[in-house]
Amino acid sequence: MAKDQNMPRPLADRSAGGHDACSGSCVRQRQVRPWLVLVLVTVIAYLPVYSAGYVWDDDMYVTRNTTLRSWHGLGRIWAEPGATPQYYPVTFSSFWLEYQLFGLNPAVSHAVNVLLHAVNAVLLFCILERLRVWGAFLGACLFALHPVHVESVAWITERKNVLSGVLFLASLLLWLRFKAEDDAEGRDSPAWRIYGASLALFVLALLSKSVACSLPGVVLVIRWWRRGRLCRRDGWLMAPFVLLGGWMAYVTVWMERNYVLAQGAEWDISIAGRTLIAGRALWFYAWKLVWPHPLLFNYPRWRIDSGAIWQYVFPVGVLVLVSVLFAARNRVGRGPLAIVLLFSGMLLPGLGFINVYPMRFSFVADHFQYLASAALLALMGALMQRLPERTQARRHPARLVVGTGLCLCLGVLTFYQASLYRHPALLWFHTLAGNPGSFLAHNGLATMYFKHGDMNRAMVHFRKSLEINPNNPRTHYNLGVLASRAGDQEQAVYHYEEAVRLEPGDTEAVLLLADALVQRGCPDLATQRLVALAKADPSCARAHYQMGLIHASAGELDSSVKALAEAVRIDPGFSEAHYNLGIALYMQGKRMDALGRFRQVLARCPDDADAHERVALILTDLEQYAQASRHSLAAAGIKDQAGAHTESARLRHLDLGLGFEHGRRVEGGK
Repeated sequence: MAKDQNMPRPLADRSAGGHDACSGSCVRQRQVRPWLVLVLVTVIAYLPVYSAGYVWDDDMYVTRNTTLRSWHGLGRIWAEPGATPQYYPVTFSSFWLEYQLFGLNPAVSHAVNVLLHAVNAVLLFCILERLRVWGAFLGACLFALHPVHVESVAWITERKNVLSGVLFLASLLLWLRFKAEDDAEGRDSPAWRIYGASLALFVLALLSKSVACSLPGVVLVIRWWRRGRLCRRDGWLMAPFVLLGGWMAYVTVWMERNYVLAQGAEWDISIAGRTLIAGRALWFYAWKLVWPHPLLFNYPRWRIDSGAIWQYVFPVGVLVLVSVLFAARNRVGRGPLAIVLLFSGMLLPGLGFINVYPMRFSFVADHFQYLASAALLALMGALMQRLPERTQARRHPARLVVGTGLCLCLGVLTFYQASLYRHPALLWFHTLAGNPGSFLAHNGLATMYFKHGDMNRAMVHFRKSLEINPNNPRTHYNLGVLASRAGDQEQAVYHYEEAVRLEPGDTEAVLLLADALVQRGCPDLATQRLVALAKADPSCARAHYQMGLIHASAGELDSSVKALAEAVRIDPGFSEAHYNLGIALYMQGKRMDALGRFRQVLARCPDDADAHERVALILTDLEQYAQASRHSLAAAGIKDQAGAHTESARLRHLDLGLGFEHGRRVEGGK
């Protein structure tokens, strides 16, 4: 491609006859390949995360995600929106594969995230090289080592960020190759296979995280930057990308509202207010790239006031900057404007114009700018590569000192930031140090103490969280769990009702409310709640399951069997429902039907001692003593291996002659 004479100097083609180096480093590409250096420095900078565990909503994505456990779950990941917290089937398939190979192993998950981030740095380098941008290697190093990316890499849930980034950048790289061949060969023989591969990778990127929908805009901005114009052919070639990206963006918005529950008073913001948020967020993200301190897991949530004149400075400042760069494009080149457009465009999904769940806690988050940051970091690399401009020496000491020093500083900051993820307490206390008003951090600490059995400290932090934000349904939910654990069902009912009032679509809160009502001696009220839930969410198997338990406790076996059978129909992998349906059928005298249910439990959970005992009991009744003996021995062996028979965490029947025990489910907060 011919050199664009109107190209801005900081992003212009490099002089011929040499490879780019990190700030004039003496390491030549012929000696050490740049991709190897990028991978190595990334792996070293993120050493602390390999000993880290799970934080915040990693339970929803991994540890308590039942879709990762079976082939049936893999099918649900792809075919059933709502089976996972968000419809990102490629991301959840990667978690599924990890679970099948390694079980629940956070070290593996963290290592995969780090390697994906390293691949993103390598792909960014290849893209900048293909675009012949100055400082390509330094720009890629800045991307690999910048601490603003720690949240995306060290937080297992954000696999969706780093994985979609790999597919996004790979698709872009193939597109650039396609356009180079297309422009060279003309319209008669373009490389359509490359085009198809780019489109396929784009689809996979969308199915990893829909923020990848910004790719068409990125391509068109780069095209305009290189050529100074867009043609009709560019539009036609991008049309499939635009349509697919638009559709996936719509699906994500719908999921956020209907499944993630990103709606309600906390998102009741006017268009003017959202514009103020977007303008301020753009400057916030740019400043964090220049001065990455402090970096917090949860930043303070701004108070947006459309009547405050000073808040309009941020969006107006963005418009002024874009206008000035556009007017000066013939003098300074199109590069600076292209960078601003790329940065803003890739940030657009997270600027507040659409509802996303994290807006409940803050309008900004480091992981929102994972891909967008590449634009400004590439600009920084290009500017440093031009230092000092008066000399033609490619390995000038100033470049070496500035580039190496900056990368070292960023690497140290990344190492420190990554170390905060070694334990949730470190992360939450660091968050409170920078944001004392973070009810999310208090809630996280309380949940951590709760899981470790320290109920007093858990209560202190839950109460503090509620003081800061009395309208947070998650805090009420967690206080309900804590009260239920303490046996105070009256307080549990109060907090669950508040959680449901503030977030009517929270299925889990309704289920726990029904459970608390039963414990309080109000089974009729519990049934009413469950019937309403079953009507609102026909796919909720647990609503029918709990109704089955209530009917069984009242001696209504026919109604119990009907409700439990419906739970099994909705979710064939629901082992607890199979188990209790087997007991209900046994109490009706239907031994063979009951036997079939218990065997289905064992097919999914071969180490279920209770199910082995029930099978042995029925086989004894049927005088099949040899088989009964095998199951009895299996049950005894499982219990001996466990060391002692502990109370099951599942809802289980304790005595065939006494009906069902309606146990409690104890769960931490999100």
